[in-house]
Amino acid sequence: MERLVEKYQQVLHEYLTDQKEAALYQASLLGRKFIETGIGPEEIVKLHTSAIQQVLQQLPPAQIPALTLDSFNLLLEVVMAYSAACREYREEKRREMEKLQLYTKKLEEANEVLQIKINELNLVYQFVSAFSCVLRLDKTANLIVKKLQHIIPYENCGLFLKEEDGSLKKLAAVGARDFPLHILGKDSNKITWHRQFSLLFVPLLMDGETFAFLLLTPKKGKPKWELRELLAIIASQAAFVLTRALMYEKTWQQSITDCKTGLLNYSYFSQQCESALSQKRQLAMMILDLDDFKSFNDRYGHLKGDEILDAVVEVLRGAIRANDLACRFGGEEFALALFNTNPSHALQIAERIRKNISELKLDVPADLTISIGIAIYPQDGITFEELFSKADKALYSAKEQGKNKVCLASTLSK
Repeated sequence: MERLVEKYQQVLHEYLTDQKEAALYQASLLGRKFIETGIGPEEIVKLHTSAIQQVLQQLPPAQIPALTLDSFNLLLEVVMAYSAACREYREEKRREMEKLQLYTKKLEEANEVLQIKINELNLVYQFVSAFSCVLRLDKTANLIVKKLQHIIPYENCGLFLKEEDGSLKKLAAVGARDFPLHILGKDSNKITWHRQFSLLFVPLLMDGETFAFLLLTPKKGKPKWELRELLAIIASQAAFVLTRALMYEKTWQQSITDCKTGLLNYSYFSQQCESALSQKRQLAMMILDLDDFKSFNDRYGHLKGDEILDAVVEVLRGAIRANDLACRFGGEEFALALFNTNPSHALQIAERIRKNISELKLDVPADLTISIGIAIYPQDGITFEELFSKADKALYSAKEQGKNKVCLASTLSK
């Protein structure tokens, strides 16, 4: 501040003594300097008054009135420069404020986009984490459809799997709508909005090919493109967990079935029967054995024998209901567990099986027959081992009676 005062006195003295234009220029620079250092108009006037007093003391008294008036020209130059600097300063600050406001707006917009992405990532994380302990196909499919509701609220939704023969299998569904599957393109690999049906098609891809897909009716109609991008991410995750479930299901099926016939293996069959018996469910146990099948194989070969086994399996499957169990536990031995079946009904089913087996077209000059033993829960036994043993004894009784017969364990002598 003191240096500015000295400088101002020097410029004022030069101006009053020499009237140099250079002094006016220096005065304008001081005006800008004042605003940079925070000196206000009132302080400038005081500074000028102090400076003129100091300068006039060095000049003849007769010149004081005229020089005092002249000094105001310098003061005016300082004030004008100060004023111009103020305007420039305000303009600069205004531009800086506009830039700041623009930057703030862009930052807010970026924050909104970032928040949307964070929310989307949270949705993806919640979707994926829900499957950490889910491996079975039915549970996986139902969970995919259920979790999709949090991504895009819908009225109806279905998950369909493309079978190897080109047919479609419904894995899970919510809502009562029958989906118009005929509108789907066979090679559609993109999320597609079918306006006519208000239907959204979301493909699930594996190696670039659609192996399954979701069909849904969004509550808010056609989804925005931003949502479709999120759906594409969700679809890729759904494809992964569904592929994993399909692989697990295939492995699980292989572990519980007989590789030659596709029927249940003995281990899984016994587990399921024991579970049903623990719930005290009525059950009819059948043991079935093809008569003289070893001789048939020796005479006509194992390939023909395998064809006969396939035909027998079809007869067995056609004779039981969806919730009944069928098992192969030996070369030509089978077991059936029929639930909620009384002795008379079990006997009817067994006779139908025996008759259908005897009427099979073999393409060889031979007859095929089967013997069957039946045990009923609880009168013939209350555990799986007891029922299986009683049914096996009834089977051997049927063999002893001439084969091609059905025998109830309850008819055997104690």
